[in-house]
Amino acid sequence: MSSRGLQLIGAQVGEGASDGGCKWGAPALREHGIAQALTATGRAVTWGDTITAQPLQASSRLDAIEVFSAQLAASVEKSLLGGLQPLVIGGDHSSAAGTWSGVAQFLRPSGRMGLIWIDAHMDAHTPQTSDSQAPHGMPLAALLGRGSDGMAGLYGWRGKVLPQCVVVIGARSYEPAEAQLLTEL
Repeated sequence: MSSRGLQLIGAQVGEGASDGGCKWGAPALREHGIAQALTATGRAVTWGDTITAQPLQASSRLDAIEVFSAQLAASVEKSLLGGLQPLVIGGDHSSAAGTWSGVAQFLRPSGRMGLIWIDAHMDAHTPQTSDSQAPHGMPLAALLGRGSDGMAGLYGWRGKVLPQCVVVIGARSYEPAEAQLLTEL
């Protein structure tokens, strides 16, 4: 078994989705002892940061997600720099932009990152292609360098994952603009 500690990071965000209830997943799992249950992995399991989206301090849902994504990315990177394996718990799909941006920043000196995107949705919209303007439909596009600066340009660089290093599995519900972007890339 691995001696690398597992650090749980709470992602309290529902602002990217049409139903914000997923925001309360991390605190519910913490309250019900997920850390203790995960000790069966043979590793030390601890809670790290809990990052909470602040919708009242933002001018739009996208603004709230951009601030949240930067904070989540920093928390994930901090966990990795501390020699821990981060496990982000909770939140809507927009949390993927911050999660994987933090990993990409950590891995950047050693080369490319690959990503297997297993989801019923492509999540490859940008603010220009999304009718709903729901940020939870934008994280894969952001990781590929497309979309708003606050999601796609975290750490001052775009393209956290290269298109040839992404595999999408299970997508069954998507709009033509998402498929077009992934096809172009």
